Order: sequence, then structure tokens, then C-alpha cells
Amino acid sequence: MGSGDAVAAVILQCSHVPASTKVVPYLSVSFFCHFPLILAVYSRTWQNERSSSPFFDGVLSVGRAVNTRQVTSILIKRQHINLGWDADDKYGHWWFEIGNPSRPDSESYGWWPKHPVTARAMLMGAEGELNGRTSFGGTLTRDPHHGDQVKHSFHPVVAIDDSHSDAEIIECLRSFAIQYSGDWRWTIGWGQNCHSFQADAMEHCGLQTPERSKKAAP
Repeated sequence: MGSGDAVAAVILQCSHVPASTKVVPYLSVSFFCHFPLILAVYSRTWQNERSSSPFFDGVLSVGRAVNTRQVTSILIKRQHINLGWDADDKYGHWWFEIGNPSRPDSESYGWWPKHPVTARAMLMGAEGELNGRTSFGGTLTRDPHHGDQVKHSFHPVVAIDDSHSDAEIIECLRSFAIQYSGDWRWTIGWGQNCHSFQADAMEHCGLQTPERSKKAAP
């Protein structure tokens, strides 16, 4: 990467744009991502923005150790950016799946731009859409990456005293996804995108990552 590229380097994930986009003559903007920064960004988001959902039990905000149970009918999937030459999906995507993905009644949900984005739209925002139905091959109930294998996936957990059944949690996620709206943007780690969609859906329905529940201190 030349000096001009270095000046214009921008962090990217979930954008589905070419790895190198000519914006002005002699200026090539290269996109890449620093995942620890993304984790820090969303850690701050989780701490500062609490959900008003009745499913949220306050476990994340009080930071206490709790016993949990897995919700095995839900699978959280996170394909992180990989700009290697042999990577099948260079730009990554976060989504969640409900049920066995090989069954016809299974579902999956993720947040996409409605149309392929330019560098300007990536930074300034573009119209968003559930499951990329217009331009990326998804349907109302299936993300384009439905059933794809990823290196980072897990069943979420809920507090052991959470009274909601798995069916109620699934309906909560489904309703959240169907009603979700807004733009799509990836501005150096900020904005409404596939990361914030997944994180907000989990928090809205009282779901935690196994890692967060284990790290919670009394």
C-alpha cells in the first residue's frame, strides 16, 4: 500500500464494496478492519445504551455472576473481515439463525445496505434493509449467508432464572428483526450496521454471549 493509500485508509466491515475503490484520480482507498477496536466500540455501546425491552433483565448492566442456560435453538454467527487472497468472504458479516439451518422452516436475520454501497455511502450512510433482499439475494426470513460456516459462532445464554421460554425468545428476536428499520453505515466502527443489529437484538431479548456471562464478576 502506497503513502496515498495509507492516508486514506478506512476501517471497514459488513460493507460489501470492492476492496479497492477509485474515488478520485490517483487516490485508492483501501478498506480494512481492526477487530479489537470493534469490540471496544460495541462494549461502550452496550454499557451506555440499555434496552427498554421487558426481556432485558439487567444482568449486563449490574455485572454480577449468574448461572445461565444455553438457548440451543438460536445460533449467533460472526464472520469477521479477512482480506487474504484465499478468503471466500473478505468483508465479513454478523447475523443470527433460528432452528436447524438445513430445515425449510429455519430462519436467519442480518442487517444490510439496500444497494451496494460506495465509499461515500459507507461513511455517510445509505438506506438499510433486513436480509439484503433487494440486492444481495436474501428473503424476509433468511439472510443471504443462511447456513454458511463461520469460525466464530455460539449459542447465546440467558440467566437461569429468566422465565421466558425458548419459543418466546425466538418470537422476540423475530419481531425485533421484522420491525427493525433505519439506515446502514460503517463510519470507522460506528453506525447502524450488521454488528449493531445483532448486538441490539440480543440485548433486546435478554441474550448474552457465553464469554460475557463467564467474565461477569460479583
